[in-house]
Amino acid sequence: MIVIHPSGDMTARTYTAPPPLKDLREAVGGPIESVPGWVMMGGKPCWTICNEEGKIEGLPFNAFAQHLWGRVASEYAHLDTLCGSVAILAGDEEFMDAL
Repeated sequence: MIVIHPSGDMTARTYTAPPPLKDLREAVGGPIESVPGWVMMGGKPCWTICNEEGKIEGLPFNAFAQHLWGRVASEYAHLDTLCGSVAILAGDEEFMDAL
């Protein structure tokens, strides 16, 4: 899992099985929501999540994540903004199926 923070810093954590919901919530700082259309990264399937209440809570705009979202799913990215940390989960087929 790669977490993109609003500062542009990134952290990574490796899992051999899908992470528990607690870890996902911790990564984005609250309740999770899928980022629409962001299902590929580097030509591989991924699941991208953000804080469902990021804008409501006044979390800072995540410019780098927004830029990446625009590159992989411009039809969605121009309709909304990503606030707070964004997490990208990717792995082999078995890992992705288990998500």
